[in-house]
Amino acid sequence: MRFLILFLVISLVACDTSKEKKNPIDTQTHEEFVMYEPSEMTKHMNFMYAYNQGLKEKILSGDTLPNFTKEFLKIYTATLTNNKEKNQRFKVGAESFIKSQQKIFLQKDSLAMVKQYNKTINSCIDCHQTECTGPIPKIKKLLIH
Repeated sequence: MRFLILFLVISLVACDTSKEKKNPIDTQTHEEFVMYEPSEMTKHMNFMYAYNQGLKEKILSGDTLPNFTKEFLKIYTATLTNNKEKNQRFKVGAESFIKSQQKIFLQKDSLAMVKQYNKTINSCIDCHQTECTGPIPKIKKLLIH
C-alpha cells in the first residue's frame, strides 16, 4: 500500500499538466530603457562651455582671441529641457551673458580680458543659481584664478 501511495505521489509530481512552460525570465517585469536625448539648450550649453574652455586657454597662453561667434545667439532660440518656457529671469540672464561675452573680445590687455572673461562666467553661475543648478560646479572650473 505504501508503495502504491508513493507511486501516485511521484506520478502526480512528475506529471506536468500545463501545456505551456513558463520561462522565469518572461515572468519578470522589464522596464523599457529610453535613451537620453539632450535638449537643444543642453547641447548649446555644452558648446558654450567647450568654447569658453578654449577661450580660457587662449587668454592664459596670451594667444590671439578669435572673433565672437554668432553661435552664442542660439541661446535665444534653443528649446529648454522638457520644452520648459523661458521665463523673464532667463531672458535677462541670456542678454547679460551675450553682452558680457562680446565684451571679452573688445579688451586690449590680458588683465582686462581675464576680468571680463570671469565676469562672463560669473553671469552663467548667477543665472544657474535658481534654475538648472547642476552644472554650477563644472561652470566654476572655467573661472581664471
